[in-house]
Amino acid sequence: MYYSRQNKHIKQLKSLNRLLMIIGFLILILFYPLSFILPITVSFENNLLENLQLLVLILGSIYNLYLIGKSMDKQIGYFHIWCAVLMIFIAFRELSWGRVFFQIGMEENGPVFVPMSDFKWNIEVHVLIVITILFLIIFMLRNVPLSRMFNCHVPYIILFFMILAIIFSYIGDKGLFVGKLQGQIIEEMGELALYVLSVALCIHYHSEL
Repeated sequence: MYYSRQNKHIKQLKSLNRLLMIIGFLILILFYPLSFILPITVSFENNLLENLQLLVLILGSIYNLYLIGKSMDKQIGYFHIWCAVLMIFIAFRELSWGRVFFQIGMEENGPVFVPMSDFKWNIEVHVLIVITILFLIIFMLRNVPLSRMFNCHVPYIILFFMILAIIFSYIGDKGLFVGKLQGQIIEEMGELALYVLSVALCIHYHSEL
């Protein structure tokens, strides 16, 4: 009975993994033509693409916590704890550490928020950032089964798509080839693809481990 449930679970994981890879791939294919069609406002803070990124990161974090209960292997559990914390940390970064809730103006390329130097919780945010980064590094080195992961099948396709997403996001951020405003859409869609594929990467290693 246990092995039957495990086989069903693995099949479900593989199906979800393929779906996330397809979604990530489609975003990477469509980002350029969509950047000519979509209004620039979709790339603004607190708008469609940013909110989709947050949704993916939060759901991805929750799903990693869910996967802890699907394995009796303590090290796999540690891996998913690390992934969940990392995704929440990135989600916090996407919220500009809370500054998105303190808009002070609007410019051509989007809303303007209170500078970090003037942010009410400036010190607390920096302390939290340092603590979280230290936790991620120490927890990874002490608990995440890195040696086992290195012996797993390398997800070349996922990693290739993730690298492409990073490259496209960089191109959009710098406004290369397309201009700064259109580049904002490309940047945000590149980040969205990256986060979707990150969840697929977590699922891949869960299945392999």
